[in-house]
Formats: sequence, structure tokens, C-alpha cells
Amino acid sequence: MADQQTVPFHSAHEGYAVVLAEVQTLQEALTELGMSLDWLWHEIRVGNRPGIEANADSLVSAADRAVDGAAQVLATARRFRDDAGAGVAA
Repeated sequence: MADQQTVPFHSAHEGYAVVLAEVQTLQEALTELGMSLDWLWHEIRVGNRPGIEANADSLVSAADRAVDGAAQVLATARRFRDDAGAGVAA
């Protein structure tokens, strides 16, 4: 996770690219979360108890990855904001 000990971005372009990469990773995690939710709903509709339990576990794992991804986006976005305020070159 980005923190105060990291080297400032060399440019706004670099900062943008890093934030974009983190957002794309988050989008992948959110897609996985949606798919897990869809599979859970399928198992609920067909009444497959073992499938419900397994997909509930998958849903929790996917949600954890999405939360971690969101935290990474937040940390990187804050770093970008702080570096931009410090006069990072465009």
C-alpha cells in the first residue's frame, strides 16, 4: 500500500498511470464480486444448500479483494493528490 515513505511520482502522467492501474485492478475485483453474487443467486434459486455455502464463501473472498482494491485506490489517489500539491511536473 502506498505510504509516506514512497518516492514521489516523477510526473503527473506517471501518477495517473499508477492510479489507473489500481482502478483497473479494483474493477476486476468488482467484476469477480458480481459474478460470485450471480452464482450465489443461482444456487439459492435451485435450492442447492452446499452450493449456497460454497458460493457464500466465494462472495466473502471476492468482497475482501474488492475492499483491499478500494483501499489501494484510495491510498494511491491520496499519494497522487499529495504529490500534485507538492508540485509534481505535468
